[in-house]
Amino acid sequence: DGHYERYVVLVALAVPIAVAGQVYRALLSAARHVKALVIVRIIADTTSVAVFFILTKTYSLEGAVLGFAALHTVFLFLTFFAVKRQFSTRIALPRISTAQWREVRKNTGYGMTGLASTSMGIFSSLIIARLVIDQYGAAANGVVAVATKITTVYLGGLNSASGSYYYPQLVAADSNRDMCQHMNASLSLYFYLLPPIVALLMLGGDFMIAGIFSSDFTAASTLLFLMLPGDLFRTVRETLAMSFFARQKLRTAVICRSIQSITFVIITFLLLPNAGITGVAIAYASSQLIGAVAVAVLTMKHFQFRFSRQCTSSVVRGLALAVSCSVVLVSVPSHLVGRLGAGILLCSWFTLSMRDSDFAAIVNKILGRLAVRLYR
Repeated sequence: DGHYERYVVLVALAVPIAVAGQVYRALLSAARHVKALVIVRIIADTTSVAVFFILTKTYSLEGAVLGFAALHTVFLFLTFFAVKRQFSTRIALPRISTAQWREVRKNTGYGMTGLASTSMGIFSSLIIARLVIDQYGAAANGVVAVATKITTVYLGGLNSASGSYYYPQLVAADSNRDMCQHMNASLSLYFYLLPPIVALLMLGGDFMIAGIFSSDFTAASTLLFLMLPGDLFRTVRETLAMSFFARQKLRTAVICRSIQSITFVIITFLLLPNAGITGVAIAYASSQLIGAVAVAVLTMKHFQFRFSRQCTSSVVRGLALAVSCSVVLVSVPSHLVGRLGAGILLCSWFTLSMRDSDFAAIVNKILGRLAVRLYR
């Protein structure tokens, strides 16, 4: 459609900016500057939400496209200055004379795998957006996009940390047994941190959406009740799937991503006519669950991975909190009573988690640092 050609051009212009940002991110990842990466990711995502809101309000669809380009531009500037600060200007500024084509050839397989995985995610999102627009209009797709954007923002910091610290640990592991220990430890840590964030997003999602975007998008909070538990399954899937990259089982990694993307599209196609855009949220959570199960089975097959008792406990507690909060908030007619019930569930999760010595140590460490800052 010629009417949308300029939007395609604007998005295409943002691609080189996005690639450059990922190059600088890779430098920070290689040096394991986890803190810098997490800060950059969170600032870029939160800034892009504000810019997206302002531009969309002012320029409508053109503003939304410009907001997409703004995200990558902000990320590029932040990663560039982070590299310059952590290393030097000489390293931050690229020079063709220092290029080593041997390294390019060696990493081509990883690049093609990453491109395939990313493309599948993009194509599945485009197909679903097309289905939603055809059946319910652009406004309904906007609601789905807002819910998806929120999950992207809060998971951005975790993904940055995973790529910078967790993945190098898997690569450096001397044996599959050591690698599986790292997988269990990291998954346990993620399920100490993410479930309370998920619960809080459920409790205050409608206020946050109305404040950042507008009251027209508050329907997205209902979608979050279903999508956020799916994010925990996504965390399991992506955490375990990194082992395939670490052991150069790239075909298996692509297969795992294909399973999630294809099931997402199929379930959306089946549910959308009768369930409306709620069907997209159900499809998202279901596809993440199916993807997580598939990855778990394949890691057990290839690496003899087994969930440790501590990891199993943290994952079960986290999933129980997310699913129970979702059920309460969806099924209870009174918003006040639903939030009160979800708050009680969150307190119960925290009480049970404090019996875990590792979780208690993390909490005490955080409280200790806060106390030091308060009494300086």
